[in-house]
Amino acid sequence: MTIQSVILDLDGTLIDSAAGVQDSVQFAIAEVLPQHPFDRCKVKVGPPIREMARNTFPDIAEDLIDRIAISFRKHYDSVGWRNMVPYEGAVDVLARFRNRGIPLYLATNKPLAPTCDILQQYGMAQYFTEYVCIDSTKPPFAGKADMLLYLGKQHGLEAGATAYVGDTNADFEAAVRCGMPFVFASFGYGAISGTAFRTIATLKELTPEWLR
Repeated sequence: MTIQSVILDLDGTLIDSAAGVQDSVQFAIAEVLPQHPFDRCKVKVGPPIREMARNTFPDIAEDLIDRIAISFRKHYDSVGWRNMVPYEGAVDVLARFRNRGIPLYLATNKPLAPTCDILQQYGMAQYFTEYVCIDSTKPPFAGKADMLLYLGKQHGLEAGATAYVGDTNADFEAAVRCGMPFVFASFGYGAISGTAFRTIATLKELTPEWLR
C-alpha cells in the first residue's frame, strides 16, 4: 500500500492539551456545579466536551451538561487552549511530509477558533492543505467520520491511500468507516478496539518512509 496523503488529529496526536482541557473542565464544574465532588485527574480527555461531561457525571441532567459545555467553551476558547504544548518534533514531522510532496490535512473535534490560534502560534498552519474542525460547517459535523469524508470529497483523496493518524477509538472507528488506513498514536489519550495499520509510540516515528 502506498500512502499518498495523510490526515491528522490534533489533541493527543500533534499537541498535548490535557492540562488546558482539565483547567477548563474544572472552571466549568466550579461555575455550574460548585458543590459537586470533582477530581480533574479523572477527566477523560479526547471526546467532545458534552461527552466528557457525561462520562464524568453520568447522573446529571442534560440541561446541566449543556451549561457545563457553554462554560467550558467560554474558558477554553479564551484561556484554556494556551495551556498546551506540541509533542516533540511536531513541526519537523509536518515539514518532512511537505518536503516529500505528501499533502497533509487536519480533522479535529476542537472548534475552529482555538485550532487556528494553536496552529498559527506554533507555526503548523502552513503545512496543511486544509484543516477542518467540528464547527467548520453549519450545522456542525456529526463526528470524525464526516470530517474525513468531507476532506476526501473536497480533495479527491483515495481512501485506501489516505492514512488517518489519531489517538482514540473514535478516530479508529472513523477511519474504518471511511476505508482509510489508521495510524494509532499510542502516546495520546485513548486505546483502540481493533488493529491499526501502523502504531507509533512517539510522534517522531511518523515519517513518509515508514508509512510506505
